Amino acid sequence: METLFVSALPFKVTDQELRSLFQPYGEIRSITIHADWEKATYEPYAHIEMNNADAAIRALDGLILGPTYLRVNKLINLDKA
Repeated sequence: METLFVSALPFKVTDQELRSLFQPYGEIRSITIHADWEKATYEPYAHIEMNNADAAIRALDGLILGPTYLRVNKLINLDKA
């Protein structure tokens, strides 16, 4: 399992929307959306732990979702680098 960092998410994106986008590319262990819905002080982002992360990156990085272009990258663990 690898963890993806997904940024440039539209406001009010749901876990189910992300799951339906990413599930065709591999098994998903978890999805965590980070957002401040009330204040909207920063753009929502998510961490998605899944198998076959490279296929998801190739397919979804740059995809238009709502008014934005998704950015999908592997989350780098600096403690292990």
